[in-house]
Amino acid sequence: MCRYGCAIVVGFLLMSAGFAVEAGERSLRPRSAYNLAWIKSHSRPCESADLPGIWRLLTYDSPYRFKHPHAPYLHPHQLFQFARDGGMKSVHSSLPIRDNPARVFQGSPSDMAYSLEPRGLLLVQVHGTAQTKEKWQCVAIIRDHRDGERHPAMKRGDILMKLIGTHGQILFVRQLRKEPA
Repeated sequence: MCRYGCAIVVGFLLMSAGFAVEAGERSLRPRSAYNLAWIKSHSRPCESADLPGIWRLLTYDSPYRFKHPHAPYLHPHQLFQFARDGGMKSVHSSLPIRDNPARVFQGSPSDMAYSLEPRGLLLVQVHGTAQTKEKWQCVAIIRDHRDGERHPAMKRGDILMKLIGTHGQILFVRQLRKEPA
């Protein structure tokens, strides 16, 4: 179905959480590319209406990204699908994903589930289990923002997700932009 060398990875979050733990849960440096002051003034916690749809990862070079040599989330081309019923899927590829994003996910089962807690805390589980595999702090960008040191710019409607470690530290940050419906 995906002819560009991408693999649908329904368990990507489970795997990435394991990689974070294996790597000693290093946190991002305090002076990261995501300056907390402007994030607070340009965002709000994610709400349940923000997530449903297909999202594309925005990539840029940053020394502050969490890195693991075998993690699927390091592929530069990624799509995420959040369903209204709480199901979740992802695709990771080293080559551009040129297929229609909706077609990429068509027919693949969703083994992951998500729920959104108050204040934008996104919890990810394997379907049918009660154990949380990952915790992400999710914020929706409400105002465009361009920082000369940061590419791409934050645009209204983007989502910024911060993977939270077992001790509350930020392990990894991703920026997603919604695909047109």
